[in-house]
Amino acid sequence: MQDGQQHLELNGVKHWVRVAGAALHTTPLVIVHGGPGGSVYTFEQTTGAQLEQSQTIIYYEQRGCGRSSDARDLGSYTVPQLVDDLEQLRLALGLTAIDLLGFSFGAELALEYAAAYPQSVRRIVAHAPASIFGSRIVEVQLQGFATVASADLREEIERIVQASHSPESALEQVWSVVDIATVDRLLFQDFSAAQRNRDTWLEFDTQFQPTSAMARNFQWLPRDPNHALEVLPKIQAQTLVLTGRFDRNGGASLNREVADLLPNSNFIVFKGSAHFPDIEETALYCKIVSDFLNAPSP
Repeated sequence: MQDGQQHLELNGVKHWVRVAGAALHTTPLVIVHGGPGGSVYTFEQTTGAQLEQSQTIIYYEQRGCGRSSDARDLGSYTVPQLVDDLEQLRLALGLTAIDLLGFSFGAELALEYAAAYPQSVRRIVAHAPASIFGSRIVEVQLQGFATVASADLREEIERIVQASHSPESALEQVWSVVDIATVDRLLFQDFSAAQRNRDTWLEFDTQFQPTSAMARNFQWLPRDPNHALEVLPKIQAQTLVLTGRFDRNGGASLNREVADLLPNSNFIVFKGSAHFPDIEETALYCKIVSDFLNAPSP
């Protein structure tokens, strides 16, 4: 591989891909962004820029996200399809094995990929992977919003929860009524980090006018509530599970449960962060990730 960006056609969709640090010749670290419907841009500009000093990194954006193209088949925005896209990326680049760093929803994808293609994965960094528990994070997020909301908004959240026929419908309504400041308090412990994040989003939107097809069309296919209990124990790759102590979006305790279910895992808590320790504690985050990826095999 050589450093640089390109669009690779994977399963009929052009995916934006950029390689950095190819001359280091480490096992390529594929960055799997969150969402569904996010992008890799913020990570690329901050954390990734530091990790590139020690790792060969492959940035890519999922179908219908960021600088990648939309899929013609709107029914293709599913976890199984995204996992297969990731496998096609590995094959297109001619890679025997990869490391994975997934954050939030991307951590779920990384773990699902490792379960489906165990021979293709060397090590995994699963940052805030609690979404693999599906509906269990709904209560975490509702409680998180109630914790950080103003008094008036907290009353509105309580009213929505009491009037809703399910926690899932309540959470959907809550997301529609909360303001930007409340969302930032949910996701971050440090407001200045939240502002930097939003500034980077605005920069990305202004410069690239990214697609949002994934965010509009993603389908959570029905799955057994015990899905994670079945999948995670099968993953043999060495895995580093990361969480912020104040993660109100996925829950530090649920992230810990993911680690406990993985046979070969380490679990680290960032004591000054919420959902994005990569943004709030970037230097420490990079050191921990790099040390893990470059440690000798046990």
